[in-house]
Amino acid sequence: LSAGDTFGVTGGYMNNMECTWHASCAVGTVTISFVDFNTEGNFDFVYVVETSEELLGEFSGTSVPDDQVGTGSELMITFATDYSVTRNGFSATVMCESEAPGQRACNQLASGFSIDGEQLGITNYESNAQCRWDAACRFGPVTLSFETFDTEAGQDFLTIYDGPDSRSPLLSVLHGTDLPPT
Repeated sequence: LSAGDTFGVTGGYMNNMECTWHASCAVGTVTISFVDFNTEGNFDFVYVVETSEELLGEFSGTSVPDDQVGTGSELMITFATDYSVTRNGFSATVMCESEAPGQRACNQLASGFSIDGEQLGITNYESNAQCRWDAACRFGPVTLSFETFDTEAGQDFLTIYDGPDSRSPLLSVLHGTDLPPT
């Protein structure tokens, strides 16, 4: 798995399963961001492990875990179930936090898009860039309008959530060169 990949077992899982995923980043550290989570509490577990075999987290139940941030470029995620009760499962996304020398800062002011009049965006972004912008309004909803939009179609995405993180309702996944609506 690499940056942007979503993985997990959803729509129900079977008893006595053991699934393992390896997440890696070409540059930077790996972060696992859980989207949905519903396993049999105290019996069916998701384990997030560093390559050094240090356990970062062990999760079960219905609470969506916090993002799991590795110290290196690889993590292993294992889902193990017992012999009885099952639930819906879980899904998560791999993110790569790059600290490569010369990487363009994501929160720079640049042409691209604006949030309630504040100009934001990134132009000529580098490979493996993972940027995040948080927007909130004291009164009323946030309005997002685009002046330009140009990403590699089917490869580079702008994902918009209605809330503070990837566990919030998904509003849109944008890519390509068509200017999105406001």
